[in-house]
Amino acid sequence: MLSPPVLQGQQIPLLHEVHADDQYLLNTIEGEWFEILSAFPWQSYREVAAAYYDALYAFNLDESPVSDSACEPVAESQAEAKQRLLFNRTTMQRGDRGQGTILYQAPEVPAPMATVDPLALAPGVVPPRLVGRKPKCFFSLLKSFIGAPLMGFPAEPESVYLLLRSNPSFARVCGFIPKEKDKAPVYHASHIPSLRKLEQFDQVMRQAGLWEQIKRAEVATNLQTGVSAHRFCRAPARAHPHHAGRRLSAPSGCGGPAQNRAWSDKCGRARK
Repeated sequence: MLSPPVLQGQQIPLLHEVHADDQYLLNTIEGEWFEILSAFPWQSYREVAAAYYDALYAFNLDESPVSDSACEPVAESQAEAKQRLLFNRTTMQRGDRGQGTILYQAPEVPAPMATVDPLALAPGVVPPRLVGRKPKCFFSLLKSFIGAPLMGFPAEPESVYLLLRSNPSFARVCGFIPKEKDKAPVYHASHIPSLRKLEQFDQVMRQAGLWEQIKRAEVATNLQTGVSAHRFCRAPARAHPHHAGRRLSAPSGCGGPAQNRAWSDKCGRARK
């Protein structure tokens, strides 16, 4: 169920396209990953989504290029510099330019960065920004990183990118659509993200501590629901740090303890 702010500002789609291969995956044992991602409980990750968008905004501000004109040295002699300073004095100015300057400038208090309202977020609904391109949906990116281990692949940007490009059903269930060949390469937030974007998502999540936050929340939920605590999947040495030693269980709310245990066994066999 969508939140009231989303229902007010978001038109519910009137047409829903059904793909035959998606229906096939829902009715097969090998398609457990598709069923889990289809029933992904995105409402439980609203707080993490809001923290990600705030961290992404701060990350883009830090990564914005700095103008080189302010850093370039000015080629002038000592005599020219003295003359410039002399004629730039207030007493040497005429007309409006002779007004007095500010003797004391109070320190500027930085305005607090606007935070994102978690209740205003949903799959396909991202916070508005005054400048820049529309960001990729957090829930789609998160589902792609969760779905890779479900299919027996490490949760690395390279593996996620390969799965999104080579598996249309995986891309659709995550919320992405492939780019069309005949159309111009125009940016769209629903297109499959590039490898650089996936690496940026992983970097922002690590720097903001959001992977650890999700891991602790999943462990707490599994303990509350009675999922067996001794079933762990040992990630290989090359796996991502936030998955090392972690029991790769399905997200909370995706079928209960029995399905989580079945998926844990399946994941363990895939990684052996």
